[in-house]
Amino acid sequence: MLQVLIGIIVIAVVVVVIFYICQRRAMRIIADLRARLVALDEDQLARRLSDESLADLMGESLKVFTTLQQDYQKKVIPAIEDANEQLKEASASLNGVNAFSAGGQLKQVTALVEEAERLQGRVVERLKKADQKEAEQKKATQTMGTELEKLQRQLENNAYQYGDAIRPLRARLADMQGQFAHFNEIAAKGDHEAAAEILADLKEKETHYNELAEEIPELCKPLFTTYPDQISELRDGYRKLVANHYRFPENGLDDQIEALEGIRQTSLDHIAALSLASVRVANQDLSDKIDHLYDVMQTEMDARPQVEKLVGVVGNHLDHARQQNRELMAELDRLSESYTLNHDEIAHTRELEEQLKQIQKEYEKDQVAVNAQTAVASQVLKRFLEDEKVLTAIETQQKETNDGVADLSEDERRARKALQRFVTTVRATKRHVETLNLPGLPRDYLDFFFVVSDEISHLAKDMNQQRINMEAITKELLRVQGDVSELTDRTNRVRDSAELTARLIQYGLRFADDNQEIDVAITEAQKLYDRYEYERSLETIGAALEKVEPGCFKRLEDNYYDELDQQEG
Repeated sequence: MLQVLIGIIVIAVVVVVIFYICQRRAMRIIADLRARLVALDEDQLARRLSDESLADLMGESLKVFTTLQQDYQKKVIPAIEDANEQLKEASASLNGVNAFSAGGQLKQVTALVEEAERLQGRVVERLKKADQKEAEQKKATQTMGTELEKLQRQLENNAYQYGDAIRPLRARLADMQGQFAHFNEIAAKGDHEAAAEILADLKEKETHYNELAEEIPELCKPLFTTYPDQISELRDGYRKLVANHYRFPENGLDDQIEALEGIRQTSLDHIAALSLASVRVANQDLSDKIDHLYDVMQTEMDARPQVEKLVGVVGNHLDHARQQNRELMAELDRLSESYTLNHDEIAHTRELEEQLKQIQKEYEKDQVAVNAQTAVASQVLKRFLEDEKVLTAIETQQKETNDGVADLSEDERRARKALQRFVTTVRATKRHVETLNLPGLPRDYLDFFFVVSDEISHLAKDMNQQRINMEAITKELLRVQGDVSELTDRTNRVRDSAELTARLIQYGLRFADDNQEIDVAITEAQKLYDRYEYERSLETIGAALEKVEPGCFKRLEDNYYDELDQQEG
């Protein structure tokens, strides 16, 4: 029973605590919502939208403020009143068990307060924008008049910089001043919406005017100061150059100069119409044409002294190149009687002569024009410089051709000397072989000997032709030289093999009675020797002796070559 009682007491305590907590939480929410409603229910906003405040407005501003007043009275105030009524009911229900269910009602009140805040915030924001417009207009009333007066002074003080644009600029400035007066009138009457539109348009016009006022002097300056002097200078310069017999690559240069003034006047007309984009294009066109005409005249002035200098240089160079070509052709004709020219030297030299004739033809025309003072100096200079390059290249080719044939006689002399050396070598080889007293010579050696002899005969025949082809003979010389050297080597091998075989057989006889293998080897070596196979014979007896007495072959071979060196030394 006691436990039940304790349980009831505990539950009661818990309920009381929860009730207290809910009540305190609800009271805090109510206090917060009441404070928010008090903040919304301000006399300042009501006074701002009162009938007395609207009495100073007119036009679009009056319409805007009337709409705001209606929104405030028909939407904001009822929302605040409804929220206050609901808040009172929620506050009254906090006593007793209703405290537990107050949360739902407070959520509804919170939603009403938030809606009232949103509605009032919209009204306040629109009022703030209206106030900003009014403040901006008051500032413009104070500053724009001063700014327009400043622009007026600047325009008049610097009128000389604007040319015929001064009149439309004055008209635009007067228009802005009239518009500013109208703006002040509308703003003073309280139609701030209409005044804002006028002010925005006025600011845009002022910006455009400032852009014009800044750019026009830059565009006008060269039209009044630079271009007239340049046109006059071009006109006078052209007349002086023509009087001094200058000629130009373009026709109608005087007409081009006179047309410059028309372009300048067109630019001035565009400035008077404030068509600055057209002025920019025309000014650039005028500048480009002036620069071009200066370049054309300066080019001819620079070219004339160079032409006067080069006319003699090119003439001398041309004469020298043609003389060299004639001498080269004569030399080639002479050489062609004795030698075959393998690289079309004569045809190429004739081509060079044709080139020189063409250069001569053009040069003579230019020379006449220069002397008659009818030449366009820059064009003649270009041709003269090109002629110098071509003449230098022709002389280089002439030298290469001459160098290529200059040594033909010397080459022939060296070739005949080499031929005689080959003949002497082959004859000496033949006599040397005969002194060896060999039973005979190997077939391949004899064949090669006759091949070399035939090659020498063929070379001698080619060199005794009426016209010698030195290029082909040089190739033959190289081949014969190699074969003669090979013949000498083969002759030495035959001699050495035969002599060493004889010595080794003689040395091997001391072992023949006691060594059957040596006896057989000597017999076999002798047979090979008798058949002129001297190298195989040497290998046979040498291999047998090495078995009986290792190292003897090398020793006997060294002794032989030492004796040979002493004989040849």
